[in-house]
Amino acid sequence: SGVAESFRSIRTALALSAPDDKPHQVFVVTSANPAEGKSVTATNLSIAFARVGERVLLVNADLGNRRMPGLWKTHLELSSSKGLTELLAGDSLREQWQSLVQESVIPGLSVLSSGELPQETSEFFAGDAFREFLKIIRESYDRILIDTAPVLVRSDPTTLASEADGVIYVVRGSKTPRRNVQLSIDT
Repeated sequence: SGVAESFRSIRTALALSAPDDKPHQVFVVTSANPAEGKSVTATNLSIAFARVGERVLLVNADLGNRRMPGLWKTHLELSSSKGLTELLAGDSLREQWQSLVQESVIPGLSVLSSGELPQETSEFFAGDAFREFLKIIRESYDRILIDTAPVLVRSDPTTLASEADGVIYVVRGSKTPRRNVQLSIDT
């Protein structure tokens, strides 16, 4: 379909955007506002990377909206479960992370749900646990796409972006006010 071809084109552009000696591996997917299509984009790009034989991990790091995107339930056949928050709050990252990752019906695509909402989320990703988690999973996956909260809603995307190789910024055409886009890019 035309939509699938669009995501394949984006996948190719992302793959070619990095130097040959160090391909971009970790991407944060964000937007200015809710309902701009970032979860749809993260999911479809993950599928596009997996379909060319890459090992992909899709992470739901949108702690402000902890329900699993409907797309994950229907197209990837996943269930809500413990996930990222339990992993980062625990003491044994290296031993525990694989038990929380779910395999989707798409070969090569694994998913880590957000998990239960922690008491304090504003500094959740600022600690060493998330950096250590990324270091561990970089060894197991070719691509890691992190679906985050919108930039104008939470500070998490900015913190997560500092640990990623690239940021995929989703804008809903003819819907997102230019001012919101500029404000969120300046953040």
